[in-house]
Amino acid sequence: MIDYSRYWIQHLRNFTNPVPFPRNVGNPFQSLVFSKESYVKWIKQNNGKRECYTSVYSQEQRKRGVIDTVLVDVDNILFGLKLWRYFQLSNIYPRAIYSGKGLHLYIDFDPIKLDKPSDVIRRWANKLPMRNVGKTVISKGGKKILKRYIDPNVIGDTGRVARIPYTVNTRVKPFMSFNLPDDIGEAEHLMKSYVMSKHKEPPLIMPKFTHNNIAVASALLELDKQPPITVATDMPRFSIDEKHLMAKKMLEDYPLCIKGYLEELRDTGELDHYQRLQLVTFLHRVGYSEEAIVNVFRKYAHDFNERITHYQVAYVIKRNLKCRSCISSIQVMGECCYATEKECKEKCGLFPSLNWWTQF
Repeated sequence: MIDYSRYWIQHLRNFTNPVPFPRNVGNPFQSLVFSKESYVKWIKQNNGKRECYTSVYSQEQRKRGVIDTVLVDVDNILFGLKLWRYFQLSNIYPRAIYSGKGLHLYIDFDPIKLDKPSDVIRRWANKLPMRNVGKTVISKGGKKILKRYIDPNVIGDTGRVARIPYTVNTRVKPFMSFNLPDDIGEAEHLMKSYVMSKHKEPPLIMPKFTHNNIAVASALLELDKQPPITVATDMPRFSIDEKHLMAKKMLEDYPLCIKGYLEELRDTGELDHYQRLQLVTFLHRVGYSEEAIVNVFRKYAHDFNERITHYQVAYVIKRNLKCRSCISSIQVMGECCYATEKECKEKCGLFPSLNWWTQF
């Protein structure tokens, strides 16, 4: 039985990261580990039985805004190899991990401190070429949506967890994730050999952390100095009057997409799951109480269920969820008022995210 402990520990970048613990492990139900020993113990207990993930950043990193890597999660291997090659041609050298169905590209650098890490990383990622490449799929509602190969929900999410190398991917069992060599041709050959092989022991490769991607760190620091592109401080702000949540004058003040959701709910009694989640999150973040939000669905939703609605609204409030961004979810899911990202960017003062307007 091979002991992969050193690979698991090295993945945490604990030799440069000043605060590697505590950090989250597990997916989706996460736990905290407080040392290398408890981290390794947790993996040994769970590897092969459940998905083994750990947070990209430790709790202290998130609290202090200390960033030492950027994760780009790619869900298509061939596209991932092309993106990896693009990075190398741009003098950016990611640490690559085969995840079982795609690639995790970690762009490592010496720790830097950012005031707005999530925003800054997303703005940097928006400049990546091919970020909108993917395949068109049909959603459950029958809509055509673009499933992007670069997962837009991962980039900039400082609370994200990702697969630990040399742990079993139980969804495509018995494959394991593993580190890849710097040479892309060799990495592609190893992945093909592993998939085709009858023996499922992955190649043991120690990743190189010698690449300090100074250019990326510098770009992030520069973006951190700039004001957000669309901080809508001058947008009309309505008073929190729960009795008049659906009043005509107040509806005029809502962002166009939220106004559309409320009007559709009011006029038809129907709203799909993702629209409801976005609506509830928005109303919570601008200050409405749980009861006020539930009252909207109580009054207008044809399928209103007291227990389920209270549970789902409380879920959003308890976790203080943020609205989905215009780019990552609303447009991908076909829920945006505008047909294209370009049109949304030109016409909507809240692009790329309602969160700039709705932050407490």
